[in-house]
Amino acid sequence: MNQIPNDKNKINALQAYLEANKYDDEGDSWILGHIPTLKNFMNTFNKAECDKLCAEIWNWNEQNIFNLADIFLEVSNPHIDSHYMYGQIFLRIDSIEDCEYLIENMQVLNDKVSTRPKQFYLDVLEKIKSIGNKIDRDFSYWLGKIEEILKNVR
Repeated sequence: MNQIPNDKNKINALQAYLEANKYDDEGDSWILGHIPTLKNFMNTFNKAECDKLCAEIWNWNEQNIFNLADIFLEVSNPHIDSHYMYGQIFLRIDSIEDCEYLIENMQVLNDKVSTRPKQFYLDVLEKIKSIGNKIDRDFSYWLGKIEEILKNVR
């Protein structure tokens, strides 16, 4: 599916689009097609729709939630703390491979630090450590980035 379904309920339309494309694992189709399409779509959401989206996506399947992560990196809707949502997706994903991918963008969490709870950053830090231990990979660079952010959290 290359078009977002025409549905008055934008959240349902977004979910239907993601569901229809959840097995599309071709990187270029996401970079050149899905991400720009969904970014533009999500930038049209009003505050109520954004609030609803940020509450409802946690009931979706993990693949659809994961597929939203890169879109949140691109969204510029003032009603969505998109980088915080990226971090929340990271915290809720169980797939080690997907988490390993998400870790590579953790620097985005350094904006709006004062608006987010300290526990959020502590949870991100612990999950990065846990994944590093599970796959025997050194994430010290990313751990350092989160530790640096924590210095600015009250």
